[in-house]
Amino acid sequence: MKLTWTPSIIVIFVTMSTRSVMSAAFITTSTSSEMVTLPRQPVTTPPAQSDCPHLENGLKSWHWKSTWGSAGKPTANSDVTIPENTRVHLSTNVRQGVITIPASSELIIGSKTESSISLEASGIKVYGKLTIGSETCQIRDEITITLTGSRAGMSNDPWYKGIYVTGIIEVHGFGFSPTWTRLAAPVLKGDNVIYLQDETNWQVGQKIVLVTTAYKDSRDWHRNEVAEISAVLSPPSGAGSALRLTQGAQYGHEAISAYQGEVGLLSRSVLIQGDPSDSEPTDIYPVGCNGPNWLMGARRLPCAASSLNGFGGHIMVAGKNAVAKIEGVELYRMGQTNVLARYPFHWHMVGDAGSKSYFRGNSIHRSFYRCVSVHGTHYATISHNVAYDAIGHCYYLEDGIEENNVFTYNLASHIHTIGAPAGTAQGSGSQYLPDVPSGSKLILPADVAASGFY
Repeated sequence: MKLTWTPSIIVIFVTMSTRSVMSAAFITTSTSSEMVTLPRQPVTTPPAQSDCPHLENGLKSWHWKSTWGSAGKPTANSDVTIPENTRVHLSTNVRQGVITIPASSELIIGSKTESSISLEASGIKVYGKLTIGSETCQIRDEITITLTGSRAGMSNDPWYKGIYVTGIIEVHGFGFSPTWTRLAAPVLKGDNVIYLQDETNWQVGQKIVLVTTAYKDSRDWHRNEVAEISAVLSPPSGAGSALRLTQGAQYGHEAISAYQGEVGLLSRSVLIQGDPSDSEPTDIYPVGCNGPNWLMGARRLPCAASSLNGFGGHIMVAGKNAVAKIEGVELYRMGQTNVLARYPFHWHMVGDAGSKSYFRGNSIHRSFYRCVSVHGTHYATISHNVAYDAIGHCYYLEDGIEENNVFTYNLASHIHTIGAPAGTAQGSGSQYLPDVPSGSKLILPADVAASGFY
């Protein structure tokens, strides 16, 4: 899907045959009856593109033989090192092994012809700088980075199936806002139009998640669903946005004065993902098992020994000289279950230099180990992100001594425990929980009680 931007407004009027909510009293941001009033994300119009790194003069094309000197132009699937003291521009599809960017060099990815770009690599070492767009040049075209590598061939190298940064990484995708909102009216099973509390600039073809409003939310039984936008409609008075979906809702989603289901945007113009051929867990069955205890009239639980070998890509930003400015990016099939430090996005021992970095306006979904980990890093900003379907604690302060990091307006949904969920093991009682040991299938015992924020 190519994302386009136009200042014009197309108004579509809809007549609903299943039910009419045009005259209903919509729930708004001022009538949502929350005990705590959350700040609302403003709808911002991304600036016109200017000072785009990939349009600068003096860049050397990846595809020129002269760029590579005596080393020769890289062949498919080979390891490649960007020449020293060189800014290299990648504008078409390539598939490589490990890509190394020396401290004196920069790899810039972007299209001059508004076409999509696909980069596949088994790892990227960023000692210099990796650049996609800038704060004044948010990328509208599709750019996809696919990270390859299997658990069976796993290396301890931090760049294996990952992007390892000790220099600078800047990735600036198109700014959609707000990144998530709440329903303005209930959604019934079969409805293909939904109403949201906030005005959005979401687009046709994008994927959204309708977060469950059911009491139980686990791998073996939940009511979350991913849907695709087929049309952006003119909202009736009282609603911020109206979206038509390609298919009717599979489940009902509540919206009453006391509580309204969340709706998050998953799609972004820049996608960083694990390879579909070697990332997904192969041990997903059985999904549900009977536990030893009856809870709320049922014994069914997610099976403790299932979904433990997912092996997606990862991004690690490490050391006191590392800088990461990541916005408008979709991270999909990332994280490596029970592999320490292999998370979708991870600041590692950056210290107070975290003040130079941010992770904002992104989405993380189908994560096999956490969402955003902040380890030994202070003063970083984590804001306006959407996380859905993640294994283990999601937004994660790793040591618990991290200070002055700012977490604002982040959504965490459908978070899975590792192992038997806390309180369900044999011997659990109202005043007692048995010890939970660590091991290869549970390296952090706290993940038996995985939560959105930890």
